[in-house]
Amino acid sequence: MMTFRAIDRHVSIRTCIACGGKRTKGEMIRIVRGADGSLKIDELRRMHGRGCYVCPNSDSFDGKKISDKIRRALKLEKVVQADFVEYLRTRAKSQ
Repeated sequence: MMTFRAIDRHVSIRTCIACGGKRTKGEMIRIVRGADGSLKIDELRRMHGRGCYVCPNSDSFDGKKISDKIRRALKLEKVVQADFVEYLRTRAKSQ
């Protein structure tokens, strides 16, 4: 009779751009810059494009700071819209 043992699987760790904390990829919210420069929240974490991660319970959601950090991480030329930051904040609180 054969017995099977559990296989240790690799867990991807990502860094939050807001607080610098490290968490597993599944616990984070992924923000993606599309080919046209638009910002989207990647629900399934599989979209193509440059991405960055934010903790869902990050207390450092200062509007100006997070906007600058997203812009820098995604190499955007334009300022991140305030309504996107607010949407991200409400999305993080609901998770």
